[in-house]
Amino acid sequence: MNHVTKLAALAGTIGPLLFGSVLLVLTVVEYDFMRSLGWEPLSATTVVWPSGLALGPYGRVMTVAFLVNGLLVGVFALGLGQTLPRTTAARLATTLLLLAGLAMLGLAFTTDLTNQADRATWHGTIHDVFFAVLGFTLFPSMLAFGWAFRQSSGWRGLSTYTWLTAALAVPTFALKGAAFYPFLVEVFVWTAKVASRLKGDGPAAQGKGEKGSLTWKPVPKIVEALDSAFYATFENVEPCGKPVLLALDVSGSMGGGSVAGSCLTPREASAAMALVRRQPKRNTTSWLSRTGSCL
Repeated sequence: MNHVTKLAALAGTIGPLLFGSVLLVLTVVEYDFMRSLGWEPLSATTVVWPSGLALGPYGRVMTVAFLVNGLLVGVFALGLGQTLPRTTAARLATTLLLLAGLAMLGLAFTTDLTNQADRATWHGTIHDVFFAVLGFTLFPSMLAFGWAFRQSSGWRGLSTYTWLTAALAVPTFALKGAAFYPFLVEVFVWTAKVASRLKGDGPAAQGKGEKGSLTWKPVPKIVEALDSAFYATFENVEPCGKPVLLALDVSGSMGGGSVAGSCLTPREASAAMALVRRQPKRNTTSWLSRTGSCL
């Protein structure tokens, strides 16, 4: 797993926790302020939440939270896009999620006291535009990711779940009041679940098998020992002293199906075998052809 993927997994893990914590704490701290504006926690009002928290005495915290979360969404999108097979669906989903992260950054423009058009300010208008952009990019990206997941055996289990999450989140996103809370929870849980898969752990390290319904609690030390043993085996390869060229087909089609009934896609299996060349003090050169194959 490369550095971008690691950062993406971390961003998808801490992003929902951090943003959710800020919303919870600020709502408690600024509760009286929000109520003074006419906000009702369980009813739809002209005062928007959580954007309205940026108007309170600790509003800068909310503004920073929008900026940080937008950056984390962008990192998450880049890492997820690098991990998935390079299909049209994956590229579309990644682009849309990057735009959703950009829209989240735009929410840092302070909203207006109310959502009434006759009292709009320039920064409030920009905020509302980016909020609309967020809705028009986030949900289509989830639909596209659901299709991209279905095209990869390692991600196929998240396909239906992603579509269901999008179907449940769309109506709650458009509503205000208590209906908006499920939207946040649904998106936070989906992001964390995808980030968990993005960490690169195989099914065994996730406490489940590729087939069947049996589950178990993974022991980190055992997982680490198995990984170390895998890489250690390649140190026993005796060099032939001659140049060797390995050509790997890592195109989108190689991300589907499995090898010999295992949980490995053809692309993953070929990359694992190619690690025989990844030894200390050995010169290795790699590049991508125009067709996307790694040589």
